[in-house]
Amino acid sequence: MKYSTPVLWLLLIAAIFAICAILSSSRRETTYTHESHRRVGADFRDRAAAFIIQCASAANPHSDEEGEDLVRQCEQTATRLYGRLTSYCVVHIPGRNYPLKYRCDSDVNDTCKRVCGYQ
Repeated sequence: MKYSTPVLWLLLIAAIFAICAILSSSRRETTYTHESHRRVGADFRDRAAAFIIQCASAANPHSDEEGEDLVRQCEQTATRLYGRLTSYCVVHIPGRNYPLKYRCDSDVNDTCKRVCGYQ
């Protein structure tokens, strides 16, 4: 009899946990989002590489900046200068571990066209 109260509390907590697990696993809606990335195309790759080399060689060797950080900043600047902006429609489907990405300039469904701003 002295153990009945803790056992009841444990059963109540287990029941609450089971109800929460069932409610949280219910089917969710598919969501659509928009992403944009800059990518350097093959036609500008040589120019971007030359820019990165010139940028890194023009750095102050006596500064406190780390070499890796400087090269990373030069790469980011080259991507901003020579990269093209590519837009994607990202589809998040419940139960999948990764989203699906579709380029906005490809043949996409009506929902993706709305997300990309084409409708």
